[in-house]
Amino acid sequence: MKIVDIKVNWMEGFANKPFLEVLVDEIPSYDEILHQEIRFLKSAVYYYQKDGFVSFFVNPRSGGACGGKVVSKDGSVLHLSGAWSSRAGAMNKIGLGPIVDVSITDDSKVFANGGVFCSSHLTLASIQKWMDENKIDWWLVNIDNDGEPIWIPEDVDHKFV
Repeated sequence: MKIVDIKVNWMEGFANKPFLEVLVDEIPSYDEILHQEIRFLKSAVYYYQKDGFVSFFVNPRSGGACGGKVVSKDGSVLHLSGAWSSRAGAMNKIGLGPIVDVSITDDSKVFANGGVFCSSHLTLASIQKWMDENKIDWWLVNIDNDGEPIWIPEDVDHKFV
């Protein structure tokens, strides 16, 4: 996966924080993603990172939502009944980052004209590398979001207070 372009959705007129919309050359297939199991408190975190793309699920002993299948690094398939994918800030808080919540697409028409993006996560390093290689007029700031470290875009007209 390679980042092709990034733009900011400033969420003008809404109380939401701004976020990044990212065009990539190819979104990794979830069938090919091999997660590493990491134990954290009473939960298992299934974490994957490659070429800046990040996927993770938390499987609590009880609760959660949805469920699904996770392929582990050894190739075994785990069927999780209550797994959920959380915010990047939750993963950053437990030391699995830094990563950034983004909206992602590999369709240049969707990126240019709007449409359906997928909720995803990228490493902060991969975004910063793209930023260093391109002329942009915004930057990322680290804020505390209810005890979770997150990165959001700012520019001279959009300051997060």
